[in-house]
Amino acid sequence: MTPVNADASPMRRTLTHGAAALLWLALFRLLARYGVYLLPDSITNELSLQGYLAWVAVISTVIGVGLSALLIQDVRAQLGWVRPSRRALAMATTLALPAFVLCSGIAIAIALPTLLDELRRGGRQLAQQSTGEFGRSLVQTPAWLTLLWGALISPVAEELLFRGALWSFVNRLMPKVREAKAPESNALPEGVLQTSWLERAARALWEHLRSGGVATLVTATIFGLLHADTPGGLGIVRTVSALGLGLCTGVLRHKTGGLAAPLLLHIVFNTASVATARRWVVTDELPLKYGIPTLLMLLAALSLVLAIVVAVATRKRAHPVST
Repeated sequence: MTPVNADASPMRRTLTHGAAALLWLALFRLLARYGVYLLPDSITNELSLQGYLAWVAVISTVIGVGLSALLIQDVRAQLGWVRPSRRALAMATTLALPAFVLCSGIAIAIALPTLLDELRRGGRQLAQQSTGEFGRSLVQTPAWLTLLWGALISPVAEELLFRGALWSFVNRLMPKVREAKAPESNALPEGVLQTSWLERAARALWEHLRSGGVATLVTATIFGLLHADTPGGLGIVRTVSALGLGLCTGVLRHKTGGLAAPLLLHIVFNTASVATARRWVVTDELPLKYGIPTLLMLLAALSLVLAIVVAVATRKRAHPVST
């Protein structure tokens, strides 16, 4: 399908890209919050929360991808539909569990004062009460449905939207900002004055932000805010964890140029979250430590060592040592 703006100017193509991404985001949000009112009671009474959210994700993704194909030029590249390298997949696989443990640990540390206050005021029941229907359905819904939604449908839908259409839109805006703020023509030519390490670091940071860092920060912030739908300490954990996940997947989108690596990390991250919530990886010998399963901590440590080994091996292969 040829986009309707194939012959438009670069600025107009960027704006239509933004329209597609923002409409997709709005549709996703509105269906999640108000779509239930469009369904007959006979259906809503039979649907679990996970089942409902799965349908919301599927419907909004189908419409969003169709809208993107209609409005976005080179839609495959903009949504990150590129063939991943083995290095990218290895990076995502080995860093997924360390990312889960790190994000969960930071989230629990930030939420700890609130959680302790809830425990003092009402015990564990008050702390768990704030999870509401989402928390209850996460552990009470049939395991196959929870995994289908949490470890497959939700990661695919969210990555296509946030690290696909929305990330690439924000990233396309950055060159326009650079052009608008270009230095005057009478500026000193590069190399006349020797730059300090601080200036070089600032330039490197700006280049990183311009080439994808800003897109990562913006989409991760939106992603985290959209998960701020649960009150109390556990709500803080959910929001901060989502923010951390958004940053990790955004960095992978930036570094690999595609969606496969962030999607794989998201799938493993969510699977670990479900396994933790349902206590599949918690035993008397390997209990929870600071809210994180000991088994996942051990696996994360091993994965991190493996990630370092893979990084060193691939670096040597890419830059062989000459003799």
